[in-house]
Amino acid sequence: MRYPADRALGELINEFAAHSPDFAAGRRDHNVRPIATLRKYVHHPELGKLELDCQTLLPGTDLRLVMYTAEPGSPSAAALTRLGARS
Repeated sequence: MRYPADRALGELINEFAAHSPDFAAGRRDHNVRPIATLRKYVHHPELGKLELDCQTLLPGTDLRLVMYTAEPGSPSAAALTRLGARS
């Protein structure tokens, strides 16, 4: 895993694994391969322009896990933190 200390990511992976035997098997067998990270620019109506990295994992089936993350310490990461704090 790219971020082994990220507890929230670990919980998300465990949740996916609990609901998808194919995902769990791919994870267990390490049959998960990343596609190159892409940079996406998203315009949020309140936060403005966000720069996000998009990474897709293919666990060996037709399932895909797409993750959008902001560079730690970036203005986009700060904006997402503020957005998350409102929920």
